[in-house]
Amino acid sequence: MDRALAADHIAGAFGELHLSELPTVDELTALLAELEIELVRGLTETGFRADVSPLRRSAWYLHGIASTADISRYPVEQRRRAFAVSAHVLDLLMEDPTETSQVHRATASLRRSDTTAQKRVRTLVLSIARSGMP
Repeated sequence: MDRALAADHIAGAFGELHLSELPTVDELTALLAELEIELVRGLTETGFRADVSPLRRSAWYLHGIASTADISRYPVEQRRRAFAVSAHVLDLLMEDPTETSQVHRATASLRRSDTTAQKRVRTLVLSIARSGMP
């Protein structure tokens, strides 16, 4: 299992505060697993079968934690974990053709998170650039 998917890693990314608008760590972990399975099964023509909006909200929240200019607000380890988790989520979402606008943000997250998915995103970004997609 990618360490970005480990429940303790996800919990560390969120820190002590939990927002009721976002899924819990257990819910997020279950949704991530569901999307990973969908990737193996294959997506529909319109993308994922599951509702990805809670996952997308969580990714943006974590991306915000990780990239905040106020570095005193969140510990370095929390920011690093937030980058890793948000990058993994955005990487998953990029498999959905309706989510390709996430490429730039996922790339930024991956550079800072030190995850192994960076090569995959780089390949995808180059592929999109070569095809002339926006």
